[in-house]
Amino acid sequence: MAREMYLVGVDEEELKPDPKPEPPKTFRGKIANFWYHYKWPTIFIAAGIALTIYIIYQFSIKVEPDYQIDLMVGESLPLGAEDALEQALMPYARDVNGDGQVVIRVDPLVFDGSQMLEQTNNGKLSIHLATGEVMFYIYESEIYDRTIGNKGSEDYQFLTPLEVDSPGLAEDGLSWCWDGDPVQQELADTLPAELHFGVRSIAGTASVRQESADRHNEAMELLTRFIEKRPVADETTDE
Repeated sequence: MAREMYLVGVDEEELKPDPKPEPPKTFRGKIANFWYHYKWPTIFIAAGIALTIYIIYQFSIKVEPDYQIDLMVGESLPLGAEDALEQALMPYARDVNGDGQVVIRVDPLVFDGSQMLEQTNNGKLSIHLATGEVMFYIYESEIYDRTIGNKGSEDYQFLTPLEVDSPGLAEDGLSWCWDGDPVQQELADTLPAELHFGVRSIAGTASVRQESADRHNEAMELLTRFIEKRPVADETTDE
């Protein structure tokens, strides 16, 4: 009875449920309907797929360097400084991993007093030291003293003695300064004159693995050739 009271004067047509909308019949209509209901999920899925493809692509084209070098300085370097150093070292390098190309990767680590930058580069340096991934170090002496120099015990020798005869050789024989070297003079506007070159001792790595020993020997050969200016191509020609 109460229901009839509320429905007095209401047209019966108004009480009928709304008819279900007819699904689109054309291809364009179906696409528009799908996009209306699933626009954002589709965008998110597409973005995830694109990111996955990009990561896979980057790994597939990644070139494994023959030599990895840490360049430790106190001020930011001009654009392309590390590339110039890589090219300067290139004539003395070999294709040690056998992939058909010679690749040198110089990683600039800047310690300019900026807290965030120094934290980042200290973290990167710590990884390189712990893993033995980098055996070739180029550095300004002040930066070396407050980073690598304060690690380990007093009787631990971080660098390996260099068996070269050069005016730039340090008194202890553990490093070589390129100040006055022809290559340094060519790059005088790009890199500091007081850069020291050294090769890490494998005794300080977490575990003396064959891989670390190989990197050590390859770095030592590269540095020795560079100091003595004995390009690899010259010996190949002689053979």
